Amino acid sequence: GDGTGLTAIDRKNGEIVWTFKGKSENDWFGSPLVVDGVIYVTTYRRFVYAISAETGTQLWAYRVAGSAMARPALD
Repeated sequence: GDGTGLTAIDRKNGEIVWTFKGKSENDWFGSPLVVDGVIYVTTYRRFVYAISAETGTQLWAYRVAGSAMARPALD
């Protein structure tokens, strides 16, 4: 992608499957975490997103009170 969103690419043919854009450009922080078909990603603007890995649909977004400038982790 161009740094403004998340892009899923078909590994068989290299074609773009879907693109998810956040609330603003160049907002993403760190690498996403993928667990059970859900992509978790944080932003500089203190949001944590959950995105369907299959469709690119936003499942939920939560704005944290403090900093979200950390990579998502699984406990």
